[in-house]
Amino acid sequence: MKKQITKDVLLVIAGLLAAGVLLRYLKVELIADRPRENLATLVLQFSDERKRVFQGAVVEGMTVLDALNSSSLGGGFEFKFWVDTAGQVNLIALGGEPSQLGQGGWHFYLNRDPIDIANINLIGIKEDDIIEARFER
Repeated sequence: MKKQITKDVLLVIAGLLAAGVLLRYLKVELIADRPRENLATLVLQFSDERKRVFQGAVVEGMTVLDALNSSSLGGGFEFKFWVDTAGQVNLIALGGEPSQLGQGGWHFYLNRDPIDIANINLIGIKEDDIIEARFER
């Protein structure tokens, strides 16, 4: 009788181990089979050092300006600009902070490289890009 209980316990343990391995394998496969989202990140750093971070899907032909517009709508922050007749972007305010405040102002970076605010409507973005808008003095 004792040997039968021991065999039963061993069979249950072996079954649980096999189920655990199978579930782990299936979980890894399911995660690997999921389509990867094409995400980019936008980081806003304000004059008082506050930061807001947004992440969203990137679509073909998307620009830095598109990402800012999309994030401002979804994140509820102010983004005011106008495009002049030469096609250049003129930033008025971002997150309630004017584009120029004394000696400071907004500076933009794409993957840590500085970019010209005037051309953010022409600069394309792709998956895994990091856009930073920093208010610098």
